Amino acid sequence: MKLKYILLIMGILVANLTIANSFETDTFKTKNNKEVVITFIKHGSLMISVEGLHIQIDPVSDYANYTIFPKAEFILVTHEHGDHLDIKAIENVSKNSTQLILNQSSRNIISKGDVMKNGDKKNLTADISIEAVPAYNTTAGREKFHPRN
Repeated sequence: MKLKYILLIMGILVANLTIANSFETDTFKTKNNKEVVITFIKHGSLMISVEGLHIQIDPVSDYANYTIFPKAEFILVTHEHGDHLDIKAIENVSKNSTQLILNQSSRNIISKGDVMKNGDKKNLTADISIEAVPAYNTTAGREKFHPRN
């Protein structure tokens, strides 16, 4: 009976590792020769890894099992729509020292994190900086979801 449970648990672990490694990635070197890996999860969800540092962008549980991803040093949430803001996914990739960076509307919903607005710049590390830029839909019929300005 114990062997059955051990095999079941091992099967689940292997399946989770396989799923975590099934996402498409892109890898490149920076001018400082640091390796950057971008993991494309789905929709706006990405993970950027730089030499052991992990940045999650718009983690959403519908797109992946975030309990199997490495804990993030930074989590960026672009806006408050449910396909970009998921409290459960954020909790799954957070550790005590994780910095959450989001827009004001998202902060109003989850009551934590550092707010950035369009045009703001922030240094995450000595080598990594981000800038908030406006984004909007240009596809006919979809402009209402992310209107210009």
